[in-house]
Amino acid sequence: MRRCRHCFYVLEGLAPAGPCPECGRDYDVDHPDGHTLRCPLSRRALWSPILIWTAIFTFLVNSVLLSLAISTTLHIMLTVAFAAGMILWYRFTWRQIRTPLGLVFAAHLILLGMLDPALSLDSLITTGLIESLALLVGARAGTSFRRALRRSHFSHREWLPE
Repeated sequence: MRRCRHCFYVLEGLAPAGPCPECGRDYDVDHPDGHTLRCPLSRRALWSPILIWTAIFTFLVNSVLLSLAISTTLHIMLTVAFAAGMILWYRFTWRQIRTPLGLVFAAHLILLGMLDPALSLDSLITTGLIESLALLVGARAGTSFRRALRRSHFSHREWLPE
């Protein structure tokens, strides 16, 4: 369905070109830059699928981690890293978030070192590697889910990156 690029007013049944009846800006259905096929962005519709699947997968990851009887701190850190990876890579590509993610990760390790000065550098590196692995597993799950939605009839698939 062709819509105004600015307000998403449905242009069906109108003249091929002219001012939009809703916002007054010009449209042209014969020119690819004169209209859009996207539906209006609904944040609830866009974010609901990944939040539901993240909750399900996080529950499964928690079940596995609890069965391994690891420390509570490590358990929470791995769960948060997995969920963050899944949500971030659902909505963004690596190119969009690599610099902010690197800065956040470095700040996280510095804060961890400041909160627990007894941790050695080896412990910080090991913790960082383990968290990175959990983040990458979550990222892979989020990317796969995003690609599956892009191939489906999901109403907001055009809002997801390739």
